[in-house]
Amino acid sequence: GASGNVIFDVPARRTAVALEREIAAHLEQALGYPVPAYLRSPAEMAHIAAHDPWAVAPVEGATLYVCVLAAAPDARARKAVAAAATAADDLALDG
Repeated sequence: GASGNVIFDVPARRTAVALEREIAAHLEQALGYPVPAYLRSPAEMAHIAAHDPWAVAPVEGATLYVCVLAAAPDARARKAVAAAATAADDLALDG
């Protein structure tokens, strides 16, 4: 799948939920299919950038990939992520 990231300023009176719905509606109208949209604040993005689940035991040459979810995963999803880890691919959830 494809993803896109956009940085923008909005008036403080606008809520994230309202903006997410508006953006998703515009994308669906333009593309012809539903597109989930969600927003993250600068503070949330700073937390993501600073978080390193393997800081205590870094692996030379390793690549870190980050996936931002629309909502915190439930226990079932957390178990599925843990089960998907392999000897070559370690997975971690934060928040």
